[in-house]
Amino acid sequence: MRRYGKGIGALAGIVLLITSTVWFGRTRRTVGCADESAISTEAESIRTVCPQRRNFTITCCWYGRVESRTTISVTALESGRVLAIEAEDGHPVQAGADVFRLGGPELDGRLAAAREKKAALEQQLALARDTLKRRRAAIQVKIAALREQIEYARARADQATQARTTNIKDLSTRLALARAAVERKQQNLKDKIATQDDLDQACREAARLKAEIDTAKQQAIPREKAALLQLQAEVKQAGLETPNDAEAVVLGLQAELESAVAETARLESAGRISAPAAGVFTRRTVNIGQDVAAGTRLAEIVDPASLRIVASFFPPPDAPLEGKTATIRPPGGKPIAAVVTKVFPERTSTGATQVWIEGAAVNRRLRPGETVSGEITLQTRSGVLAVPSDAVVRDEHEQTFVFLKKRNTYVRQPVTTGLESAGWVEVIKGISENGEIVVQGAYGLFYRDFSTIYKVAD
Repeated sequence: MRRYGKGIGALAGIVLLITSTVWFGRTRRTVGCADESAISTEAESIRTVCPQRRNFTITCCWYGRVESRTTISVTALESGRVLAIEAEDGHPVQAGADVFRLGGPELDGRLAAAREKKAALEQQLALARDTLKRRRAAIQVKIAALREQIEYARARADQATQARTTNIKDLSTRLALARAAVERKQQNLKDKIATQDDLDQACREAARLKAEIDTAKQQAIPREKAALLQLQAEVKQAGLETPNDAEAVVLGLQAELESAVAETARLESAGRISAPAAGVFTRRTVNIGQDVAAGTRLAEIVDPASLRIVASFFPPPDAPLEGKTATIRPPGGKPIAAVVTKVFPERTSTGATQVWIEGAAVNRRLRPGETVSGEITLQTRSGVLAVPSDAVVRDEHEQTFVFLKKRNTYVRQPVTTGLESAGWVEVIKGISENGEIVVQGAYGLFYRDFSTIYKVAD
């Protein structure tokens, strides 16, 4: 009985030993498989790529409206009522074509008054011209009479001149004889055949004749000649005479009539408003029967061959815009290439920047008033080193890193990044073109080392 109990105990010990051995072996195999699985899973979650040379294009979206660079307002020249609209909205018109017709009691009354004033001034001017004509005819009659008197006076003056000349000649002959007589008396006095009284009488006669000649010569202008000169002066004065008062009246009436004619023509033309230039008739602001004041804008004429887009967008601060390429994407059409030609210095009420976008294709394919959108290319860089955006890791200080694969481990590498576009990031500094960069699992590697690199202070 004692031997049987010992056998049972030995058998139980052997079973327990075998059971412990099997359990321990299975436990070791389970732990080993778990470690290998973790290593395999980490390797499968990490993927690497080599950096690539790529092109980066930074764009900014905009929206805007097409307008004409040449817009001319059609305005009412006078106050009146719109009687007719001769042009259709949105249709082309030729330069000089009628687009509106104005009328109404006010405009018609002013036109009638202008025509009456013009007719009255024409009558007054005709009377003033007739008066001036009669005054000038009277002056001509006076001049003709004076000229007849001049002819008569000239004849008398010629006669007087001839008589004066004859008289002087006769007196000169007599003076010569008197002087000869004086010489004879002097000789006779020496010969004592004449007395001193005879000599003195001969001298007095010669002196008298000399005095008469001197008097005749000094009388340079006889009375008849003086009368002729007086008449000639009167004729000259008459020729210079003008009916200044009558001429002033005529000139004043002519000026008033010209003004009245211009006013009448202006009011007549004000009733028909024509297109100042060829283009598209648009933006009409009035309707038939509406009263308008002088200077009111009635519509606009735009040039469809000279268009631009007024675009609004929100570019990065200090980004150069003028001269940049713009892409226009019209609804249902192919993109249009254009250029930014002007940047407005002031922002809109919403803080947007406004620019003008122009180009030859804009004129061909768009129409005034269309709403369009597109992008403006702000920056383009070609053939720069780049990595996928998932490869770039940023820490709490916004410093950028990538993980480089080196043999069987991964090393964190600080990098300097640039432009970002379409899931790629430009790397300016920090890596070469030959390295392998972790593109999947980068943040897993970063946080694996986080507890050792970024320790929380106790």
